[in-house]
Amino acid sequence: MDVKVRDVMTPGPIGVDYNSSIGEAARTMHDWGVGAVLVVHDQALYGLVTDRDLVVRAVAESKGPDEPVGPVSSADLIGVNADQDAAEAIRLMRENAVRRLPVVDDGQVAGMVSLGDLAMPATRRPRSPRPASRAPAPDRAEDRSRSTMTRTMRDIMSAAPECMAATESVSAAARAMRERGIGTVLVLEDGRLHGLLTDRDITVRVLAEDRDPLATRLGDICSTDLAVLGPDDDVAQATRLVRERAVRRIPIVANGTPVGVVSIGDLALEADGSSALSGASAPPPSI
Repeated sequence: MDVKVRDVMTPGPIGVDYNSSIGEAARTMHDWGVGAVLVVHDQALYGLVTDRDLVVRAVAESKGPDEPVGPVSSADLIGVNADQDAAEAIRLMRENAVRRLPVVDDGQVAGMVSLGDLAMPATRRPRSPRPASRAPAPDRAEDRSRSTMTRTMRDIMSAAPECMAATESVSAAARAMRERGIGTVLVLEDGRLHGLLTDRDITVRVLAEDRDPLATRLGDICSTDLAVLGPDDDVAQATRLVRERAVRRIPIVANGTPVGVVSIGDLALEADGSSALSGASAPPPSI
């Protein structure tokens, strides 16, 4: 059975006013545990602002937390119907280079769906066993399944990750994210991997807590309890880590040096043909 958008969406969208502050929007994301909120202007839906928007359009541009959130939001909304297949949501994300979509049901915004929502069924669902009574002839789908089982981190990772010293400022990391079009920075201490920083970390640990991005160091806010793999570890190991450790990104390290990052979206695209992402082309960069 095809997975529908309503099966994986986060119901009950959260909104803020166009004139609400950037800091208030960040605190709303933090308090509700979401990565995006709708923006309302004159009692009408205006747009959407994500944790990434707050980082690359506010922090990277040195906007203060008291400035209005409306100007940093995205006004051209792309929505998806709740009864459409999840693969259609992925297609829309790919074609419009977005990672979240408002979900419409009966003419009303009923929720939000993100790439992470779509990926989780693919990383959690076990493979269906083939009937023992039949031995179907090998086909292209089965060949792809075999290939997936032996593919490694080297095959799917985003190589050449952005690495910055723990003493660098959050503002510097935000500018790097904007310039490279990424959402993750690996944090080094004495040349070794120390932690991982995402755009969401900046939103909930800096903006939501009213900390100064110029004065806050990466080492103060990055996540240090990392799940790490090597470039020759296979996809199954990464999928297991994502499920067991509840992480969305895994640094890939070779001989003590970070060489890549694998995200939950990368893993979902490697899932079997019954996944929510099967048949969909690659979404926007996951790191």
